[in-house]
Amino acid sequence: MSKYLLKRMAERLVPAENLYRRKMGFGVPVGEWLRGPLRSWLQDALLSSRSRLREYFRAEVLQAMVREHIDRRRDHTYPLWALLWLELWQREFMEE
Repeated sequence: MSKYLLKRMAERLVPAENLYRRKMGFGVPVGEWLRGPLRSWLQDALLSSRSRLREYFRAEVLQAMVREHIDRRRDHTYPLWALLWLELWQREFMEE
């Protein structure tokens, strides 16, 4: 009920299409971060000899994915983000 009253009061200030629209997610520009401020972190984590020693993935494929993403030839945001966090998890919990 309180949300109803709040929305009724806000009708004078906020356009109805904004006030009564469905919830929307909040987008985070991870892909751009991986090309910009997180670029060296991504490369250091995924392309390091420390990461390659695990041999979970073929180094040349991973290098190509990182290169394609940084050069904007392909968007590998989701797999690179997942692999980055897998590597960081490995370092934190699986290494002595």
